[in-house]
Amino acid sequence: MAEDEGFDEPPDGLITVRGAIGGVALLWLAAMAGFGALQASIYAVRAAPVYAAVAVAAAALSIAAGYGSLRSFGLR
Repeated sequence: MAEDEGFDEPPDGLITVRGAIGGVALLWLAAMAGFGALQASIYAVRAAPVYAAVAVAAAALSIAAGYGSLRSFGLR
């Protein structure tokens, strides 16, 4: 398919399907990491304070994944 070799990037304001799938995957990761941070923080308060470090790490992962998702959709 010789005509596929000349594929151009989409115009400004549009994203590719691959970029959208990656953005949705990062959005899912942000949500799951946020939920994990919530669970770990509750467990840290009730049972084992060492889980506070897990909650902080999960919250950091959630923030990073959320930022990556915003960037993949062209929002900064």
